Amino acid sequence: MLFRSVAGMGLGLIHGWLSQQRRVNDVAVGIAMIIFGSGLANFLGKPFIQPQAPQLTTLEVGNWSSLPQVQAALKISPLFLVGVALVPLLDWFFKSTRWGLYVRAVGDSPQAAKAMGISIFKVRLTSIVMGSFLAGLGGASLSLYYPGVWTERISSGQGLMAVALVIFARWQPWQDRKSTRLNSSHLVISYAVFCLK
Repeated sequence: MLFRSVAGMGLGLIHGWLSQQRRVNDVAVGIAMIIFGSGLANFLGKPFIQPQAPQLTTLEVGNWSSLPQVQAALKISPLFLVGVALVPLLDWFFKSTRWGLYVRAVGDSPQAAKAMGISIFKVRLTSIVMGSFLAGLGGASLSLYYPGVWTERISSGQGLMAVALVIFARWQPWQDRKSTRLNSSHLVISYAVFCLK
């Protein structure tokens, strides 16, 4: 898990540095990093393709039911609990800490942040690297928990959907939690239908 998060940080460092160069389009760099990251994962991951990835331990919440489908659907990943805990923590961080206010200032008005003496390059690079750490953690959860196998193109656009949800939620962690719940309902329903077969 830690290795995958650190790998995400490494790719985030490349992305953060490239996207802040003069005459570089952030969107083009992002698309190039998606293609590069996917190709790198497929190239390095081919030797590790197995029928089943090593599983994370899960919290068995469905033991009250005698139906195996209910028990399978109510296995909770510890990473889910980390994600739930991150919502209030990030909300507090962005509203109450100096660094969180720097991040918001650089995102809202880079010129004003620069006038206040904030290093735009440093704040953006650090923010991208920390976000990439969390993205690497999310990618690790795909192969270690849901669906529990590693295949090429395993994320199938879920990272792009996560970015769209953050934008849709206007960069507010509590709003993002609501929009993510709405979007992920189709995954839960499809998993439940899969378990019923």
